[in-house]
Amino acid sequence: MRQTLQLILYVAVATVLTAGCTSKRSQAARESDRQPQPTDTLYTAEKALMVYDYQPERALQIIDSAVIVGNMSDWWADKHRARIYSQTRAGSRLDSLMHWTDGTRFDTARAIGERLLQHDSIRNSLKGQQDLLEMLAYVAQKQYDTTLWLQHSRQLVDVCRRQGAETEALKQV
Repeated sequence: MRQTLQLILYVAVATVLTAGCTSKRSQAARESDRQPQPTDTLYTAEKALMVYDYQPERALQIIDSAVIVGNMSDWWADKHRARIYSQTRAGSRLDSLMHWTDGTRFDTARAIGERLLQHDSIRNSLKGQQDLLEMLAYVAQKQYDTTLWLQHSRQLVDVCRRQGAETEALKQV
């Protein structure tokens, strides 16, 4: 009886040790087989857009890092920078941190937006044009530039008409 009990105990210990080693090995194998994904990093547009409203300087750092690690192209990063400059709620603080006079963020956003309107990727994408024109119309409105606001609003209506969403454009104007 005693020998049987010892045999069962040895078998149980050997099984536990063997199972523990194989499960660790399989977990390590699974981790090494897994390929890195863009979502594994903090440096994505989604992460930057989560914080840009109240922490624009952090959002700009995330955008810059996303370009460096290859998660975002330069022109796409510029599009997000323009959005951050134009639509952050911490605008005065951003101007101060960048050592700009108050409202310079709007000039910067407008310059980036107008330059991006000439980019091939934006010119070939109605959605991209719509996003930029919405931002440019917003900036012109914030700067009290009625002529520019009307120009961008008309362009926005035209782009939305080509997408079949004319009523959406008119709501935004």
